[in-house]
Amino acid sequence: AKVRHNYLRSWFPPDLLAVVPWSVVLQATSGRAVGFVPRLLRGIRLIKVLRAMRLRELVRQLEDRVESELFTFCLSLLQMAGLLFVIAHWMACGWW
Repeated sequence: AKVRHNYLRSWFPPDLLAVVPWSVVLQATSGRAVGFVPRLLRGIRLIKVLRAMRLRELVRQLEDRVESELFTFCLSLLQMAGLLFVIAHWMACGWW
């Protein structure tokens, strides 16, 4: 119960905002809520970045607790694959 209470008070609101399909919400409003919407969407993107940073911290903590060379190797491999994916994505965005 303590963990749940801590999560509800700390990371639940940003997590909730990050998983809302905002494109669907904006289409449903059909342009009635213009003006502050672009700023709101930028703020939501920032929340998603904060979630990614939190994930990175959780991976570090897990790596510190698990003392296995195989786990460390697999984690490094996954991180490199993720980095490769992000770089390929950015290059494709630039190409487009």
